[in-house]
Amino acid sequence: SLVAAGVTHVRMSLHAPDAQTHDAIVVVPGAFDRALKGVSHLRKLDIPVGLNFVLVRANAEKLPAFLRRFVVEDGFGDVIVYFPHERGMMALNAGEIGLTYAQVRRPLLESAALLDEAGKLSALLIANLPPCAAPELADLLLDWEKDPGEAAAMVGPEGRATNIKTMKDAQKLAMPACRACVLKDRCRGVESEYLKRFG
Repeated sequence: SLVAAGVTHVRMSLHAPDAQTHDAIVVVPGAFDRALKGVSHLRKLDIPVGLNFVLVRANAEKLPAFLRRFVVEDGFGDVIVYFPHERGMMALNAGEIGLTYAQVRRPLLESAALLDEAGKLSALLIANLPPCAAPELADLLLDWEKDPGEAAAMVGPEGRATNIKTMKDAQKLAMPACRACVLKDRCRGVESEYLKRFG
């Protein structure tokens, strides 16, 4: 079984509170229901499950409903909401499904308020969003801050090591407004692909 093999935590990607939206985003009919069956199986084995939610045009407004369903009602205590990196398939489809920081701000604030009211704000983390995009949520943001103590190495499935800190720093750029920011010495900046697209 998974437990005997040493599995201690699993992250599953779900991108909507409903099958229709999720399956349309991943372009796999039945994916949502199969993912929920997998989650149910893992929970029966007492394996903690965290959820990933990538923000795109089709699901950003559904984020509060997603968190209501999975955190408030179903009791998940670990959700990471990702502002998408414009690489790979996202880069190819960004014109159709990409968002600006301004477009995700309201759904993120509403989601945080919903969870805070339910006493479950600690279940939410937000990745790949600079603090200037939602300063009210700075305590929930991941990967925005230069961290000299950050683990430096990650080994991929092919056995090649990558320096995570160097990789993250190389993906971000400071824009002119960053020079006046009080966080300029701590913040990595804005993703370079985002700046190319939206300035």
